[in-house]
Amino acid sequence: GQEGEVDEVPELPPRPGTGAAGDFEAALSSKGRTSEKLFELANRPAVRVKVGGSHVEVTQDRSTTEHTGGVVWETSYFLLRYLEREFLPGLQKREQTLKVVELGAGCGLLGLGLSRLGCEVFLTEQPTALE
Repeated sequence: GQEGEVDEVPELPPRPGTGAAGDFEAALSSKGRTSEKLFELANRPAVRVKVGGSHVEVTQDRSTTEHTGGVVWETSYFLLRYLEREFLPGLQKREQTLKVVELGAGCGLLGLGLSRLGCEVFLTEQPTALE
């Protein structure tokens, strides 16, 4: 697109029953404003991230108004990438496992991704978000 326009976030084939998933890497590597691409991802029925040799995909519930756990917060993606690239390699060299308790996991992208990377993960969420 032209300067200031946002290219659409690339779509991946949908999982049965979820609709098209937005892919974080594809979205962030495309042209356009990062903030607008992240907003577009938050409005997808599902989002996907490549981690540990495969993909973690989570469904989002954009209709919820009782809690904030219905959509993936972009900070979970950035923290997952930081831990994967900067923190976990040091632990793996020392043959240690990261143990994680995620309070308010929402859709669970961070915890599921860390689990895929070999961490021991315990996810929690408030009861209204689990209904």
